[in-house]
Amino acid sequence: MPILKTIVEPSDRIMRLPASLGSEFSGIKRRLSARGVNLIDLGTLSPSVPPIVSEFLMRRDPPRPLSRLEADSVEKRLKEKISEWILSRFDVRFEPDREIMMTTGNTPAVFCCFQAFLGQGDRAYIPDPSYLLYRSAALAAGAEVVTYELSPRTDFLPNLEKLRATGSRSSKVLLVNYPHNPTSSVADEVFYERLVKFARKNNLLVLSDAVYNTHVWGRHAHPALAATPGAKFSSVELFTFSFMFNFPMLKLGFAVGCAEFLSPIGKLLHGFNIRPSGYDLQAADILMDSCEEIVGSVAGSLGENRQRFESYIAPLGWELQPSHATPFVWIKLPRRRLSLNFSRMLLKRTGVLVLPGISFGEMGEGFMRLSISKPPDVLDAAVSRIREHSKIYQRRYRRQGDSSGK
Repeated sequence: MPILKTIVEPSDRIMRLPASLGSEFSGIKRRLSARGVNLIDLGTLSPSVPPIVSEFLMRRDPPRPLSRLEADSVEKRLKEKISEWILSRFDVRFEPDREIMMTTGNTPAVFCCFQAFLGQGDRAYIPDPSYLLYRSAALAAGAEVVTYELSPRTDFLPNLEKLRATGSRSSKVLLVNYPHNPTSSVADEVFYERLVKFARKNNLLVLSDAVYNTHVWGRHAHPALAATPGAKFSSVELFTFSFMFNFPMLKLGFAVGCAEFLSPIGKLLHGFNIRPSGYDLQAADILMDSCEEIVGSVAGSLGENRQRFESYIAPLGWELQPSHATPFVWIKLPRRRLSLNFSRMLLKRTGVLVLPGISFGEMGEGFMRLSISKPPDVLDAAVSRIREHSKIYQRRYRRQGDSSGK
């Protein structure tokens, strides 16, 4: 008798992958939409392209279809501009042809890096809390994920001595992400120096996701791991133009490191024909001519949004993680409040979507993350709704000694 239906179970790797961010709110979002509620999504990053980016692109001939030879020429020129930018900003030189590699953005770059260096049974150190991409990419490579704790006690930096105690011969990759998603914490040169020494002593490759490196405002600047002495020969650092220029449609980034580390990643990219599009290469080539001006404008807008949000939300007494970096705000919840329950309640009552801290790992419990990359009028509307419904949690958030309820 013929089989009526083929039944093939998904692989164990697929079953182990975490759910996508925000998927737990799909039902609530559908019900709110059916009621005609205008959802304000502060959970995801979906910024509008800054006017300054559109202005610079319009000054030049628009991107056009390119032959492979033409695309290679643009890519070579773009790598030279990236090398000059890194030298100017971080005071370290990378050879364009051997030590800079173009990627198709942050997510494919992280995935391919793990695929290039990790195999079945290898260990990867992943921060907790952190973006779920890292855990998913390591699991997809067949690696064992070992999380390391990031907490306010250590300024959200890893305890390297504790990591050393958990090391083994199968430990191969240590991922760091600063400025950090979701906590918006930062690193400094002293930490990076210690990290490089630790990696070299323990034969670890450090994968640094520097996706928010330029999202730093005011008089602050964030260092690059790549600029640390010796880092070139113990790390790969990833950048992406979509965040540098606040240009989500630009699926292009770059990795820097020594040729020995970039070569296996490049082999994987080329083997699966993962190549930047000619349009993205041309757009980035144009924008790199005004890189610092654009980066400064983007970072300045985020800083203004952060200040605006903090001033408007202050009456609630919410405990915000201090920061001058990233498009996020990391907020501590009242005691005994579960982040998923609180986020659901907030969405149901206000139509404002935020991400619960537990979505980023066990150490994220008790927190929530908000995006400040939205236009000011959208942030104002979100804060207005939250304050309007603040009576549902005002008592728990009220500052000590404040009896006014304001």
